[in-house]
Amino acid sequence: TLTEMAIITIVELRLKYQSKFDNSSDKNSAAWEHIHDDYMKKVSDHTLAESDSLTSAQLQRRLGLEYGEYKLWCAVANRAVNLSGVSADDVEEQVRACR
Repeated sequence: TLTEMAIITIVELRLKYQSKFDNSSDKNSAAWEHIHDDYMKKVSDHTLAESDSLTSAQLQRRLGLEYGEYKLWCAVANRAVNLSGVSADDVEEQVRACR
């Protein structure tokens, strides 16, 4: 299990390197190396817990898991707004996705 800060860091780093993924001259594996290096620096400087240490492949899988859960939540939230009358302003408070 990862700490909440570790999950937030993975997502932030992936967004930080979006331009490398969009750039056709860079390979995705090189971008993931940068993400992994930055992530492990946060583990080594104790910004993240030692138990949050991951390999590059584990980082990629975890981001995939979080992204999948986010897309499911978005689908539930959109249905709630469109079909149940939940206001878009209140959707974050009123819609919970099972984890």
